[in-house]
Amino acid sequence: MPRGVFRNLTGLKFGAWTVLNLSHRSESRKLMWMCACECGTSRPVQGANLLNGKSKGCRDCYVRRQRVG
Repeated sequence: MPRGVFRNLTGLKFGAWTVLNLSHRSESRKLMWMCACECGTSRPVQGANLLNGKSKGCRDCYVRRQRVG
């Protein structure tokens, strides 16, 4: 997708994240999306990290997955 084209991620699922809405722009002008994890945690996540697979869920779930192995 060309740079500068807005892609609405609302309602999409990325790993354990479900995108709730557009949250804000970071200080470095990155789009931040409010996401809810399957465990119930909500927090803003950078859109690029959702799209490229870098963020798949909250930190707590990541740690839990690592322990289960």
